Amino acid sequence: FPVTILAGMDKELYIWEQVRLVAERKDVKGGLKRLKDMASRSTIPNIKTLAQKALKEVTRFDNKA
Repeated sequence: FPVTILAGMDKELYIWEQVRLVAERKDVKGGLKRLKDMASRSTIPNIKTLAQKALKEVTRFDNKA
């Protein structure tokens, strides 16, 4: 794989790692903060979109997030 593809995959995996931390209740506050940061501040459009979707899913039933 080209390095840029691997770098992008790493960032996508990082998003899913945050989702896992929230879903398994291992680091809810930290995972949500990192997802919110990526969803609002990422300069990579597909990473920003994926983070927004992931954040929406993990907070779908939580009015506090």
